[in-house]
Amino acid sequence: MGGKSTGKMFKGDTLLLGFVGVLTLAGGVRLATLWDSSEQSYPEYNYRATRRVIHAVERASQLLEEKGVEAFEAFEGSDFKNDDFYIYVYRYEDSGCLYHGGNPDLVGQAGARFHDLQGRSVHESVLEQLQNPNNPHGWVHYNWNRPGEILAEWKSSCNRDVTLPDGTRLYVGGGLNWPVPEVEFARIAVESAADLLESGAPGALDSLRSSSGPFNFMESEVFVLEED
Repeated sequence: MGGKSTGKMFKGDTLLLGFVGVLTLAGGVRLATLWDSSEQSYPEYNYRATRRVIHAVERASQLLEEKGVEAFEAFEGSDFKNDDFYIYVYRYEDSGCLYHGGNPDLVGQAGARFHDLQGRSVHESVLEQLQNPNNPHGWVHYNWNRPGEILAEWKSSCNRDVTLPDGTRLYVGGGLNWPVPEVEFARIAVESAADLLESGAPGALDSLRSSSGPFNFMESEVFVLEED
């Protein structure tokens, strides 16, 4: 998607909003193995790995709604934990980690404590994006290290809001272990930015500029131009 932008006119045709940058995946071989446009499920996505993690998260949310925490045992299977992604579960109320397929040591810890290299709170980002109508699969992007790795890299996670049979509210998610340059991610960023600007919210442009916000990820960013 490097160099490709999406534009939208608004506010009396005075501004042009878009997304530009280098959403690249390190290693052409890995990119080729992730690419698969033949499947019909989730047609807005170009990569097989993206569709697989969405399916896993949606299936995980169904199991949690049906079985509660007893569903955790199923998350150890290959449909929910493999080389591309794993499942995690956090409570809304206190951000407590209930299950983590990538790092079990995180269970019992508060997700709100953790920030990525840009200072981004992953927990707060998830809560925000679950309320974003432009982002139906609750995608968040952040710099994180894969289990067992020291160096951080860009990670994209899909999330769903779930209520357990006992009434506990939580979210379940799955993060791709490789930065996948989906065009859909750019669409979400552009339409969300347009809504923010059109709302007249104070500090909207500062929010677009923020390196810890949802508009700057994978070495890419939203841009805003006056029509002239």
